[in-house]
Amino acid sequence: MDTVKATLVDAMHFDIEVDGHHFMVDAASEVGGIDAGPQPVRLLIAGLAGCTGMDVISILRKKRQEVTHFEVEVNGARATDYPKVYTDIEVVYRVRATTLTRHRSNGRFSYLRNGTARAMAMLRKAANITNRYEIEQEY
Repeated sequence: MDTVKATLVDAMHFDIEVDGHHFMVDAASEVGGIDAGPQPVRLLIAGLAGCTGMDVISILRKKRQEVTHFEVEVNGARATDYPKVYTDIEVVYRVRATTLTRHRSNGRFSYLRNGTARAMAMLRKAANITNRYEIEQEY
């Protein structure tokens, strides 16, 4: 079982502890926050970025790709009505490498399409998730 502890610091500002690591979260100022950290709901897509990023870089390394730059950007659109859940999420992978081996099928990186990231599997149950790859050959 995973355990996370949130301790109120003041106003809507919490200290979060995960496996001995600490970070702050806060609410928006219009609901009593003081901007002492990100809003907790945004940590859902931050977790997705980190989880799927680790999954994809692991696959690239197993495929012996020489990656010189890698980043994941996650854009989440939320419903306008409360509780304003994420409805659509776009995950953009930016890869720069000195060597890239493309799969023969349409020149796409087919081995990256079906990642096993747990955060993606969970969020996919609630939101439509699309993936996009921006691949740059470095010479």
